Amino acid sequence: MVFNARRDDLVGIMNGIDAERWDPTTDPHLPHHYSREDARGKRSCKAALQRA
Repeated sequence: MVFNARRDDLVGIMNGIDAERWDPTTDPHLPHHYSREDARGKRSCKAALQRA
């Protein structure tokens, strides 16, 4: 298969996201941070997105 032959040239996360890059606890692009343990900022993020 072509992918197996070129595996050293290919990088990425298959069927998922880069959890470090898209982490809502540290993402500088979000107006408020949130986590699974403390989801209070999620509502503010949703409201900001809806206004935009």
